Amino acid sequence: MLIGTIPPSLGNLVALKFFSIRCVERPIHGIIPSTFMRLVNLQTFRLMNSGVSGWEDLASIQLPNLEILEIAMNADLVGDLTPLLKSTPKLNTLDLQSSSK
Repeated sequence: MLIGTIPPSLGNLVALKFFSIRCVERPIHGIIPSTFMRLVNLQTFRLMNSGVSGWEDLASIQLPNLEILEIAMNADLVGDLTPLLKSTPKLNTLDLQSSSK
């Protein structure tokens, strides 16, 4: 179980293709660390119902293989996703339902 913030060390898992967290009881919080820009093989990123408030250094994140981005039900999530969307040419699914203030 992950409690607290997303550890920056997850960015060291450069072969990671699938990242999925659905918070139920104790949501994680804070920001998504900039170390996620190292996850160039990531194809799916799901973060549902968390207390995450944004991305650290979103402009520098490059996820060229990302196909699915689901960050629904994140009421505290703020910020412009345009830089991220420009760096994801393979993106075919985007779910932002009930996210952002």
